[in-house]
Amino acid sequence: RRLRPEVIDTLGLRDAVDEMVRQYDTLHPQCRFALEATGDFSGLSGELALTAYRLIQEALSNVVKHSAATVSLVRLAMSEDEEVLRIDVTDNGKGFDPHTTESGIGLIGMRERVHGAGGRLEINTGDKAGTSIAIQLPIGEDLRE
Repeated sequence: RRLRPEVIDTLGLRDAVDEMVRQYDTLHPQCRFALEATGDFSGLSGELALTAYRLIQEALSNVVKHSAATVSLVRLAMSEDEEVLRIDVTDNGKGFDPHTTESGIGLIGMRERVHGAGGRLEINTGDKAGTSIAIQLPIGEDLRE
């Protein structure tokens, strides 16, 4: 049950992510968490929705654990042609130097999830510059319900 949260099946991706963001906002008052979602996510397969959910969960966990941010924004968007699911997680935290910082298990896991879904992951950060994680996941015919 913990491997596949029921909230995704019950609420759908948008509302499940909204619930997660609200929980982070409540549990971590030192940082304001917000969600912007655009598009219709109802046609996504459970597999792709779970992948997106877990990627956002890991990104927000990293914000709490490492960033010292006061603001974090999750953007979830379906491309106009409904071929790509975009996930952007940004924060105004301390950032890090990706050339000197060892990739932790969280970032490695995120890269593996994105790669397994045939997507792209880009991390933009710098020392004291905040962090932006941009993910694009293709929505093939096998990833629609």
